[in-house]
Amino acid sequence: MTSELKVDKVSPATGTSTTLGDSGDTFTVPSGVTLDTSSSTLSLPSSVITGQTEKTSLVDADKFLISDSAASGALKYVQNSNLGGLIKISSGNWSSGTDTLSFGSVFDGTYKNYVLYVSAVYSSSDFRIGIQVERGGGYITGSNYHFACQGVNAAGTEQTDSNNNSDRITTNPANAHGGAAAKTYNAIIHFYDPYNSATYTQIGGDITAWLASDHASFAQFGGAEITAGSCTGFRLLTSAGTLGANAPYALYGVKS
Repeated sequence: MTSELKVDKVSPATGTSTTLGDSGDTFTVPSGVTLDTSSSTLSLPSSVITGQTEKTSLVDADKFLISDSAASGALKYVQNSNLGGLIKISSGNWSSGTDTLSFGSVFDGTYKNYVLYVSAVYSSSDFRIGIQVERGGGYITGSNYHFACQGVNAAGTEQTDSNNNSDRITTNPANAHGGAAAKTYNAIIHFYDPYNSATYTQIGGDITAWLASDHASFAQFGGAEITAGSCTGFRLLTSAGTLGANAPYALYGVKS
């Protein structure tokens, strides 16, 4: 048995294929050796990615392999800390039969701003959706919120609502329709720098809903929790009734 083989080239004896070793064998390329496939075709198994362990939460130091079009396709990496966009924090369903959806301890300063998408909300009674913020392990429930909301229904009728000393930020200026699965409340809600201890937490967004008066409505709202301090979470709550079916939601951190 030869322990070392020195040749300049290995070619198939017949045909165009050569097999190295048998199943289970390992061929090692030592440190410092270059395996040059730059002018060849390198075929990888289809499981080279799917066969790996999935990572469901990214950190700033995570890296992605790219082909750099500005450098003739040279392979480079991009670090997650340099990517912008929305980073999913939480998703699921606002469960039927409940009147509150809580997001405790979701603000920790990792992101400056956050956005929530919630859809297909309908209640057993005509309702509005309110927001309260979490601080110090509990939700602020007193008369500590300013808000204003304004909308218009399909008949062209304007609706407004506002309050300087409310127990919540109200998002829809008129009651959404209760008891009808086809007539739902849907919203995009923005949270602006909620973990900043030096400012009031400001919240705003857009909603579409089917009003109790049977007209579709679009509305915008804005509000603030009126004591400075770091907010660590929030919750949504209906003004009346409980949800008639699961309502999907997704919360994202906005990465700048």
